[in-house]
Amino acid sequence: MPKMTLSDAARSLPPHPSRLFVEVTSRCNLRCPMCVKQSGSQRTPDGDMAPEIFEALTPTFPKLDALILNGIGEPLLHPGLETCIRSSKQAMPEGSWVGFQSNGHLLDTARGRSLLEAGLDRIFLSVDATSPELFHTVR
Repeated sequence: MPKMTLSDAARSLPPHPSRLFVEVTSRCNLRCPMCVKQSGSQRTPDGDMAPEIFEALTPTFPKLDALILNGIGEPLLHPGLETCIRSSKQAMPEGSWVGFQSNGHLLDTARGRSLLEAGLDRIFLSVDATSPELFHTVR
């Protein structure tokens, strides 16, 4: 088998990233001891991404296969989450998806409907325990 050169590898890559990870908020409604936000002496400042910063990402959306709206914070705390989802989905190609990871504590039927109406495709729920006893120990 012939050796792949750096230029061969570069030609095999797509011309642009296919997934974009955007941290819409660094705020969280929990204080999990295992979270990077809670570890060490330096705390991550809390804040939400401003709408104009999210809008500045718009030119990348038509090239994406996936937009993932999470990082350290809980996305459901961002006051404009549905607006972010709606605007990105309108600009993204057919077959692409928007999703995020959540602890699920702020998700209820009304919010679920609102997210679906905005165009959310995927939500990944983070589960810390499988029993009330273990959950109490973790929390």
